[in-house]
Amino acid sequence: MLTWVNNTGYIMEKILVVDDQKNVRASIRIGLGRVGYQVDVASNAEHALLKLKEKPFDVVLTDVRMPDTNGYVLANLIRQLYPNVKIILMSAYDFCEYDQKFKLEQAWPKLAKPFGMADLLHLLQQGTLPFQQNELRN
Repeated sequence: MLTWVNNTGYIMEKILVVDDQKNVRASIRIGLGRVGYQVDVASNAEHALLKLKEKPFDVVLTDVRMPDTNGYVLANLIRQLYPNVKIILMSAYDFCEYDQKFKLEQAWPKLAKPFGMADLLHLLQQGTLPFQQNELRN
Protein backbone atom coordinates (compact mmCIF):
# COMPACT_ATOMS: atom_id res chain seq x y z
CA MET A 1 0.00 0.00 0.00
CA LEU A 2 1.27 3.46 -0.88
CA THR A 3 0.87 5.33 2.39
CA TRP A 4 2.62 7.98 4.36
CA VAL A 5 2.00 9.56 7.76
CA ASN A 6 1.04 13.21 8.10
CA ASN A 7 1.85 15.44 11.07
CA THR A 8 -1.27 14.27 12.96
CA GLY A 9 -0.11 10.65 12.89
CA TYR A 10 -2.73 9.38 10.43
CA ILE A 11 -1.63 7.16 7.59
CA MET A 12 -2.42 9.03 4.40
CA GLU A 13 -3.42 7.47 1.12
CA LYS A 14 -3.43 8.47 -2.54
CA ILE A 15 -7.05 8.91 -3.58
CA LEU A 16 -8.69 9.18 -6.99
CA VAL A 17 -12.13 10.87 -7.03
CA VAL A 18 -14.34 10.02 -10.01
CA ASP A 19 -17.47 12.11 -10.55
CA ASP A 20 -19.03 13.77 -13.58
CA GLN A 21 -19.92 16.84 -11.51
CA LYS A 22 -17.03 19.30 -11.32
CA ASN A 23 -18.20 20.85 -8.04
CA VAL A 24 -18.29 17.45 -6.32
CA ARG A 25 -14.77 16.62 -7.50
CA ALA A 26 -13.49 20.01 -6.38
CA SER A 27 -15.17 19.85 -2.95
CA ILE A 28 -13.78 16.42 -2.15
CA ARG A 29 -10.32 17.32 -3.47
CA ILE A 30 -10.20 20.46 -1.33
CA GLY A 31 -11.61 18.77 1.76
CA LEU A 32 -9.25 15.80 1.68
CA GLY A 33 -6.33 17.98 0.63
CA ARG A 34 -6.79 20.15 3.72
CA VAL A 35 -6.11 17.17 5.97
CA GLY A 36 -3.11 16.01 3.95
CA TYR A 37 -4.41 13.45 1.48
CA GLN A 38 -2.99 13.39 -2.03
CA VAL A 39 -6.06 13.65 -4.26
CA ASP A 40 -6.45 13.47 -8.01
CA VAL A 41 -9.72 13.69 -9.93
CA ALA A 42 -11.33 12.21 -13.03
CA SER A 43 -14.57 13.24 -14.72
CA ASN A 44 -15.53 9.80 -16.04
CA ALA A 45 -14.59 6.13 -16.05
CA GLU A 46 -12.32 6.37 -19.09
CA HIS A 47 -10.37 9.24 -17.53
CA ALA A 48 -10.14 7.32 -14.24
CA LEU A 49 -8.69 4.24 -15.93
CA LEU A 50 -6.09 6.41 -17.68
CA LYS A 51 -5.11 7.98 -14.34
CA LEU A 52 -4.81 4.54 -12.73
CA LYS A 53 -2.55 3.43 -15.56
CA GLU A 54 -0.32 6.51 -15.11
CA LYS A 55 0.20 6.24 -11.36
CA PRO A 56 -0.86 4.11 -8.40
CA PHE A 57 -3.72 4.98 -6.07
CA ASP A 58 -4.75 3.35 -2.82
CA VAL A 59 -8.42 4.35 -2.93
CA VAL A 60 -10.89 5.20 -5.68
CA LEU A 61 -13.98 7.14 -4.62
CA THR A 62 -16.45 6.92 -7.49
CA ASP A 63 -19.91 8.19 -8.20
CA VAL A 64 -22.43 5.52 -9.17
CA ARG A 65 -24.38 7.49 -11.80
CA MET A 66 -22.22 8.87 -14.58
CA PRO A 67 -23.02 9.39 -18.26
CA ASP A 68 -20.55 6.96 -19.82
CA THR A 69 -20.10 4.08 -17.39
CA ASN A 70 -21.64 3.72 -13.97
CA GLY A 71 -19.59 3.37 -10.82
CA TYR A 72 -20.36 -0.33 -10.37
CA VAL A 73 -18.96 -1.17 -13.80
CA LEU A 74 -15.92 1.00 -13.09
CA ALA A 75 -15.44 -0.63 -9.68
CA ASN A 76 -15.49 -4.11 -11.24
CA LEU A 77 -12.97 -3.04 -13.90
CA ILE A 78 -10.69 -1.57 -11.24
CA ARG A 79 -10.97 -4.72 -9.15
CA GLN A 80 -9.89 -6.83 -12.15
CA LEU A 81 -7.04 -4.55 -13.26
CA TYR A 82 -5.85 -3.23 -9.87
CA PRO A 83 -6.98 -5.72 -7.21
CA ASN A 84 -5.28 -3.92 -4.30
CA VAL A 85 -7.07 -0.62 -4.87
CA LYS A 86 -9.85 -0.04 -2.38
CA ILE A 87 -13.13 1.34 -3.68
CA ILE A 88 -15.80 3.55 -2.14
CA LEU A 89 -19.06 4.16 -4.01
CA MET A 90 -21.02 7.39 -3.63
CA SER A 91 -24.45 8.33 -4.95
CA ALA A 92 -27.34 10.72 -4.46
CA TYR A 93 -29.65 7.84 -5.46
CA ASP A 94 -30.73 4.60 -3.82
CA PHE A 95 -27.99 1.96 -3.85
CA CYS A 96 -30.50 -0.92 -3.64
CA GLU A 97 -31.46 -0.56 -7.30
CA TYR A 98 -27.85 -1.02 -8.39
CA ASP A 99 -27.01 -3.69 -5.83
CA GLN A 100 -29.84 -5.86 -7.16
CA LYS A 101 -29.06 -5.13 -10.82
CA PHE A 102 -25.37 -5.97 -10.58
CA LYS A 103 -25.61 -8.72 -7.92
CA LEU A 104 -22.13 -7.94 -6.73
CA GLU A 105 -19.96 -10.41 -4.90
CA GLN A 106 -17.96 -7.50 -3.44
CA ALA A 107 -19.76 -5.20 -1.03
CA TRP A 108 -17.97 -1.89 -1.27
CA PRO A 109 -18.39 0.87 1.31
CA LYS A 110 -21.02 3.38 0.21
CA LEU A 111 -21.61 7.05 0.95
CA ALA A 112 -24.98 8.66 0.26
CA LYS A 113 -24.74 12.16 -1.20
CA PRO A 114 -24.70 14.65 0.22
CA PHE A 115 -22.27 13.33 2.81
CA GLY A 116 -20.12 15.18 5.27
CA MET A 117 -16.36 15.18 4.99
CA ALA A 118 -16.31 13.60 8.45
CA ASP A 119 -18.10 10.53 7.07
CA LEU A 120 -15.52 10.09 4.32
CA LEU A 121 -12.63 10.75 6.68
CA HIS A 122 -14.01 8.15 9.08
CA LEU A 123 -13.87 5.50 6.34
CA LEU A 124 -10.34 6.50 5.39
CA GLN A 125 -8.82 7.10 8.84
CA GLN A 126 -10.45 4.31 10.80
CA GLY A 127 -9.36 1.64 8.35
CA THR A 128 -12.93 0.44 7.79
CA LEU A 129 -12.39 -0.23 4.10
CA PRO A 130 -12.64 -3.98 3.55
CA PHE A 131 -9.63 -5.75 2.08
CA GLN A 132 -9.93 -7.06 -1.45
CA GLN A 133 -9.64 -10.84 -1.79
CA ASN A 134 -6.08 -10.66 -3.16
CA GLU A 135 -4.89 -8.76 -0.09
CA LEU A 136 -6.11 -11.57 2.14
CA ARG A 137 -4.09 -14.14 0.17
CA ASN A 138 -0.80 -12.20 0.36
